[in-house]
This record gives sequence, C-alpha cells and structure tokens, in this order.
Amino acid sequence: MGTGPDTAPATPADPARTTQGVLLGFGSFGLFSLSDASVKLIAGAIAPMQSAFIGALFGCLLLPFMLRKGEGLMAVFRTVSRPLWLVRFVAYPVGVIGSVTAFTHLSMAEAMVLMFLEPTFVTLLSIVFLKERVGARRWLAIALGFAGVLRPISTSCADHMGANWARVHTWDGKKWNFSSGSPRFQCNK
Repeated sequence: MGTGPDTAPATPADPARTTQGVLLGFGSFGLFSLSDASVKLIAGAIAPMQSAFIGALFGCLLLPFMLRKGEGLMAVFRTVSRPLWLVRFVAYPVGVIGSVTAFTHLSMAEAMVLMFLEPTFVTLLSIVFLKERVGARRWLAIALGFAGVLRPISTSCADHMGANWARVHTWDGKKWNFSSGSPRFQCNK
C-alpha cells in the first residue's frame, strides 16, 4: 500500500465495494482478453503503432467517466511527481506498441505467458523508484514465479508435457510408463 498524500489509511473493506471491485476486475480482464484476441486477429492488417493509437483514442473517451465530481479534464495532468508522470507518459505507449507487436509475432499463449512477467518487473522497479524493501520471501516468490512463467515458453512440441521438470507415471498392468507425450497431444509435423 502506498503512503502518499492521496492514499487513504487502511480500513476494513466494505463487502459491497469488494464485490463491486471484483466484478469490475472480471469485466476489465475480459475486455483486455477481447482486446488481445482482436490484436491477434488483425495481425499485420494495421501497424502496431496505429493499433495502439486507436486504442488510446478510445481510452480517452472514458476519461470523463473516470473523473471525480467537480474535477475538470486538467486533473489528468495533476501529479505529485512530474518526473514519474513523464516516465509513465513515455513507458505506457512504448509498452502498448511492444505488446501489440508481440501479439502479432508470437502465439497467443506465448504472448500471454510473457505478460505474466509483469509482477517481476513491477517489483524490481518498485525497488528502484519507490525505494521499497523486498524481503527474502518476496524474492523467493519472484524467483519461483519467474521460473514458472518461463516454463511454458521453453516447452516444445518434442517435450510439450514438461517431462524434464515433472513426469507422470501410469501403471499399464505390467510396468510403469511415462504418461507425458501422449499421442493425442502430439504436434502436427
């Protein structure tokens, strides 16, 4: 939790607001998935920069609905740290253009797996920019998460079941056999 001037002290969560937040989260993630799938469907039809611009343009249409009562559009530019605001101003479009490009060059599964690396980078950047202290348990969680995210990327058609990390054995009545590499999961050659 932040401790800046705009941060309210921690209070017990209101169940109605929690439900509202969960529903809003599900809706948002559903829309992100729809957006990612549409990027994949139009792969190459328009340039990644154009796709990012169109997305940003539609995002600007939502600004009036996100403002508090009595706030004007200039509230969007109000900040406690102008340098960090400028970093975000540059980093966001670069990230969007990069992710759109990734979705056009990678399979949907690979691109989504790479997006799960975001918490790792957020943690690393929070150390640099927010001067957060990260304990041993969080470093362990980051390392395990990083390894878990890279696992599906390193999986290939020859070893799509992850046989070099864990193998499932089944008994066929005479001997134990490895279950990984089942014919129904074989890659098309």
